[in-house]
This record gives sequence, structure tokens and C-alpha cells, in this order.
Amino acid sequence: MNSACLKCGSMEQSTQHHIRPVTFFGKKHNLHTITLCQKCHNKIETIILGVESFIGHTDFGHRYQLKEESYYRIAESFIGRNLL
Repeated sequence: MNSACLKCGSMEQSTQHHIRPVTFFGKKHNLHTITLCQKCHNKIETIILGVESFIGHTDFGHRYQLKEESYYRIAESFIGRNLL
């Protein structure tokens, strides 16, 4: 059963976005997800990578880990509502 995208409301291609990146926080204890369509999922991932790069001044291909609350703030700003 598909859920509506929390950003645009689309029912197409629903995905689960891990608010805390699995790359840094792992998948086992990373149960905080939001439902996004694939288009919105791609947008938020681009925003996150941009923020990580800007804050961390990272080299291409390397990611900078933000504080956990920063990932929540990005997601909340993106979907326009509080998550906690």
C-alpha cells in the first residue's frame, strides 16, 4: 500500500527517506523515516548533500556528517512541518 508523499501529496513511486543518513547512522537503529515520492526524495537528498558539502568543505565524493538534529531540521524545512 502506497502512502502519500509528505511534500507534494503524490501517491506515485513512494519511497522511505531515512532522516538520519544510513551512511553515517547505520540502518539497524535508523527507524526514523518519512514517505516521499521519488522526485521529492531526489530533491531532499540533493539538498542534504549540498549542505554537507557547504558546511564541511568536503572533497568530491566524500561526505561530511552533520549533527543529528541538523538532518531533522532539513527534513522539517523541506516538508514544512515538525517531525518531533
